[in-house]
Amino acid sequence: METSRPIRSLLYFLFGVCPLLFFTDLTRNPYYTQIALLNILIPACWLVWLSEAWKSQELLWVSSVFDPALGALLGISLLSWGLSFVSHPHLAKSIYSEGSKAAIFLLVNTFLVYAAAVRVRDLSLIRSLIWISYAVCFISALYGVTQYFGVEVIWPSHLNPYGSRPVSTFGNPNFMSSYLVVVMPVMVGDYLTKATGCPRSILFIAIQMSLAALLATLTRSSWAGFAVGMIVLWVGMRSSGKGENDVSGLDAFGRSFLA
Repeated sequence: METSRPIRSLLYFLFGVCPLLFFTDLTRNPYYTQIALLNILIPACWLVWLSEAWKSQELLWVSSVFDPALGALLGISLLSWGLSFVSHPHLAKSIYSEGSKAAIFLLVNTFLVYAAAVRVRDLSLIRSLIWISYAVCFISALYGVTQYFGVEVIWPSHLNPYGSRPVSTFGNPNFMSSYLVVVMPVMVGDYLTKATGCPRSILFIAIQMSLAALLATLTRSSWAGFAVGMIVLWVGMRSSGKGENDVSGLDAFGRSFLA
């Protein structure tokens, strides 16, 4: 099923612009702009998606084996939030302030993203989003490496709130390394299987640049996370035995990446 142009445009902006758009003097933390865009674009995609499905009478519920676990997480989280009001009424404003942020994150960035990942059927869209993420990974990694060596190519002064650790377009080396840890195993898997058809020469350059940026962040937990991701990739590839240019391989990579 082909995705409509409005949803494609929103997703391209979400995957391609949101991670790279940052300002050093607009807010206290430059990634607030990214958070706001993320929380706006994801519900916007769903509103357009639901509107189109309603008009075409194609509203269908798609379930997966993870639904009970995710439902339990949502239920327990919302229940604990409500019980906090009862147990600590004198902290009601603080509980509402922090709890509402967590609730928005849980509903928008967890449930809606997961629900979209299990419903997508457009393999061309998956391929495009993966390629966009490769490009974002390379650009942010290259910018991070230049910052590590003391070269600032965008702003008039150096961004060094964490010493020599680069922040790139994420405002925090830990956030940058987390993004790299998510995308890099997908790039390595694509390099080995050619699941999306991206040239291996491009993937090799992007992987090396991302690895250099990951090392420059000095985030040891992310190094461990990348190692775990590679182990999972290796186990998955051995158990599946997928060959090059396999459509089901692209589908598996795409769903894992989106989720």
